[in-house]
Amino acid sequence: DRIYGDDVVYYPEFEIEIGDPTLNVFDTGNGIYARNFSNGLVLVNPNEIDTLTYQLQNAYYRIIPVGGGVIDSEGNYDGMLTSVEVSGTLSLPPVSAVILSNTMLSVAD
Repeated sequence: DRIYGDDVVYYPEFEIEIGDPTLNVFDTGNGIYARNFSNGLVLVNPNEIDTLTYQLQNAYYRIIPVGGGVIDSEGNYDGMLTSVEVSGTLSLPPVSAVILSNTMLSVAD
């Protein structure tokens, strides 16, 4: 959450099921840290200046939060998750992370 003027802006948090970790966190050799899960992969670029790249060995679905915004007086906000298929080289901006799933998200209430 962040405060802009008098508005509180909410960036939704979601529980994402990508299974149990199968390996400890490891350095990929180019500054990106990774952790494999039974149903996905998490990549983190802790570098504060450089965009780093990672070569994916398989196709995944990148989990992307969409929405957020001003919380109204009733405490309501908009937000959802979407996924997009990715393969090949993935770029991670400075101080960022990406959650990759083996399967596309399904729509649920």
